[in-house]
Amino acid sequence: MLDLKKLHYFITVANEASVTNAAKKLNMTQPPLSHQIKVLEKELGVELMHKVGRNIELTSAGAILHEQGKEILESINILEKKLQDVHNGTAGILSIGSATSWGAPFLSEQVSIFNERYPQVQFRFYDDMQHSILSLLEKRVVDLSIVFPPFNHKLYNYIAMPKEPLIAVMRKKWDTAPLKKTTTFEELADRPLIINMKAEEHLTAYYKNSEIKPNIVCVHDDVRSMLLLAKTGLGIALIPKAANWVKYEENDMVYKIVDRPTSQINPHIIWLKKYKLSNVADKFLKLIMAE
Repeated sequence: MLDLKKLHYFITVANEASVTNAAKKLNMTQPPLSHQIKVLEKELGVELMHKVGRNIELTSAGAILHEQGKEILESINILEKKLQDVHNGTAGILSIGSATSWGAPFLSEQVSIFNERYPQVQFRFYDDMQHSILSLLEKRVVDLSIVFPPFNHKLYNYIAMPKEPLIAVMRKKWDTAPLKKTTTFEELADRPLIINMKAEEHLTAYYKNSEIKPNIVCVHDDVRSMLLLAKTGLGIALIPKAANWVKYEENDMVYKIVDRPTSQINPHIIWLKKYKLSNVADKFLKLIMAE
């Protein structure tokens, strides 16, 4: 097997075209260096160089080793740098699961900041139903997950994200009070509603306590599809404000904040207590907690 230390010695001698100059550069005496080159030639079974006056000249085999050897040493240096970056949490892959497509928008600002600071970190997002995301976390497919209560606090460490207001996205034909920027669950009840599966239990419980029967025309697990259905005019999509991507100036669409404390979404970032976080994930969490 090629010894990297001897290869480094050989590359230095070849670059300097002189054992004497290479020895000075390597901060060693000439005899040990010459001996190392001879040992390398014996190990490889080929002559790598011979003396021409005071200088050395590479053989055909030596020229090939010089060219390829420089690439090998450069690759080793790059690999060592990458490994060190991963160890320090400044490179690698950070996998994040989010319960349906509600999750990722809550972290968009933090992801952007982290990317600017550590461009060698690649983000991977997994959107799915909450039980599936928790399964991915247990299998360590993802490092962190964005979920919504309830979840088992005994199994997970967690950070509560700032509460996010719920908004009602609709075609203008469903807007019965165009001058108002807010609405309420009561005002929306008799109009066709498109709600998320995660919010279904909470919303129906609220209407039941208020003795109001809502007009729910669609229950969906994906906020993007909910918005597309709202754009077709099917009904009014109730989504977190952070997940809203509709360009209202280009569409016959409006949105209103649902004016009710109970309508706020409470996302949490969780990770398993029983496993140590990767350095990248730990660094990302520190950024979130510092915000």
